[in-house]
Amino acid sequence: MPPMPIAQPPSITAHDRALPLFADRLAERRRFLRYLHAAPPRERMLFFHGDGGNGKSLLLKLLMQGYCRRLPAADWARLDASADDRACVTGYQVLRWWVSSP
Repeated sequence: MPPMPIAQPPSITAHDRALPLFADRLAERRRFLRYLHAAPPRERMLFFHGDGGNGKSLLLKLLMQGYCRRLPAADWARLDASADDRACVTGYQVLRWWVSSP
């Protein structure tokens, strides 16, 4: 009987496993939120570019899954007034669930 191949564990960088572990890119997430909440909506697209392997696809997947809900204008204005990207992004993550709750 031939030897059985050793199964490789899934890579930690595979998108489905890496998304919950995604960290940083706070300035880029905030920029996306500013585009999302712009009133009137901007007429230009937002592009992320850079060398391959830097996490652009993972960032876009993160934005698609967790950052496409608009907040009430007053809530967004309060968050965006913060000079700290982390405070803004964290506040958005908390409020998006609060606003979307029944």
